[in-house]
Amino acid sequence: MSKVCERCGKDFSCDPYWTSSLRRHLSRKNPCDRPLSSKYIKDSSVKPRVPEIRALDSVIVPENLFVPPHVPHAKIAPWFFEKVFSDPMNVCFVKMNKSKNEIIIRVSKDSPAQVVTTDEFIKLFVNHVFLKHHKVSESYDMFLCDNYIYSLSPWRGDFPDGKIYVRHDGTKDRNTPDFMIAMRLAVKSVFELTRDKTNLKNILLRL
Repeated sequence: MSKVCERCGKDFSCDPYWTSSLRRHLSRKNPCDRPLSSKYIKDSSVKPRVPEIRALDSVIVPENLFVPPHVPHAKIAPWFFEKVFSDPMNVCFVKMNKSKNEIIIRVSKDSPAQVVTTDEFIKLFVNHVFLKHHKVSESYDMFLCDNYIYSLSPWRGDFPDGKIYVRHDGTKDRNTPDFMIAMRLAVKSVFELTRDKTNLKNILLRL
């Protein structure tokens, strides 16, 4: 058996497995001497590889993730959010339309993707990732309590209403939802950096 293809002249002499290589070469669906005018045959048996994306309850949080001491309490959750989702495989959500408050997210690998609002998305992040993986200090725990988030139980999604109240001593105080305000901005900034949203949406719906 010749080590050179009789059709195109390709030499397999330097291939230690030239017999197998030549046979594969001769049995291709698109022959090596295929006329340029003939239609190329695609191999339908080869399916495109679906990139691995972790569900929200399975994201991998970087080890030894310590919040810098200069980060104010209101910025801790957004900082943590950014660090976790800097890993592309952790990004299990996408916002397709700027004008609509709709986010497609995969919460669990055993359940289909769902559509939620921004605030519902933040609630899911807090319960499935933040409270699960972030070690809450005593002072930060007080800040969370002021925002109706309690580290020992799932967050119901409630937050201060932003209204001004009069204290018992007559002074006024605004009940500001600092946590939610900062998280909404963090979510918005991540979505602005998201590329190829259509492909990500298709992956989330297909998993």
